Amino acid sequence: MARCPATIWSPLTEAGAPDGYRKTQFIVHSTGTMASAAANFNYFQRGDVVVESTFIIGLTPKDPTRQIMDSTDRADANGAANNRAISVEVVGDGVGPYTQWQIDELIRIGIWAAQTHPIDPRIIPSESASGFGWHVMFGAPGPWTSVRGKVCPGNARIKQLKEIVFPAIFRGLAAGSVAARSGFAIIGAIRQCYDRPGYAKVLGAPAGPEVMTYGKDAFWQEFGGGAIYAYAGKAFAVWGDILRKWRQMGSESWMGYPTSDELKCPDGLGRMTHFEGDGAGPASIYWSPATGAHPVQGWFRAFWGQQGWETGHLGYPTSGEYRNAAGQKQQNFQGSALRLVDGKVEVHPL
Repeated sequence: MARCPATIWSPLTEAGAPDGYRKTQFIVHSTGTMASAAANFNYFQRGDVVVESTFIIGLTPKDPTRQIMDSTDRADANGAANNRAISVEVVGDGVGPYTQWQIDELIRIGIWAAQTHPIDPRIIPSESASGFGWHVMFGAPGPWTSVRGKVCPGNARIKQLKEIVFPAIFRGLAAGSVAARSGFAIIGAIRQCYDRPGYAKVLGAPAGPEVMTYGKDAFWQEFGGGAIYAYAGKAFAVWGDILRKWRQMGSESWMGYPTSDELKCPDGLGRMTHFEGDGAGPASIYWSPATGAHPVQGWFRAFWGQQGWETGHLGYPTSGEYRNAAGQKQQNFQGSALRLVDGKVEVHPL
């Protein structure tokens, strides 16, 4: 069996046991409609429909990608190439361009396909040659379609395939030796973060595929030495004691997503990572060899910043926020304790 990780496995009833075909081509289609991936799956599932595909990519992350046949199955969507092609349907009217989500999904699936099957990292040079292509690249009607004048995937999308999608797949296959050894692709914003100087050494090989988080349209990927979280077109890495503390506190459900990579503190000893926060302003986790990793946010973070952060008289945090015996919110630092009393932050000796 050959199923793509981080993709909904939703097999057609007719699929049955895997066919075991050797796939040498990756051919991209457009559905010709703005209907969802789920709706297109229902169409292919109908008994009077004699065509099918391997994958269906929706318009946004809210309509996640479906694999509806094993990638070794014969997918009757490509005429003379049915036995040798992986067929990818992408939601769209055949005129408008791909969304960023669709671009990222095509790259992700394309890298996986070439790592799993003997598909050459090139644009297909002839109808039967190995590589990556699109449904009407040899004409309509042509060897892959009998429909005259068919628009699939359309000029705007063909341009994106040639200039963005396929080059990214080929770069990922060429430069992703770590990913290839692990069997998990690194793509999109996560790949851009991973490629920052020194990050591959710190993070190591991917330990799993890119997956969707909860709460918003965000993604994360686990690595041997840490993790990268991506949302709103940006990605940041978290690792070590700061990652462990963040996850211990509930990760993004508590502090939101990271808004920085791990940064060196001005004293040259400590490290810090900033996060969105929980609605009471931004949050951070600070680490030093003497204190370990502790979160700071809200009133206490704002006051601590006014006192010079870790270089001021308070030093690094030595605890998170908690309720003291008097029921007051308190957080301890190397120099003093901060308490919230009647809506104001007070400094108290330890």
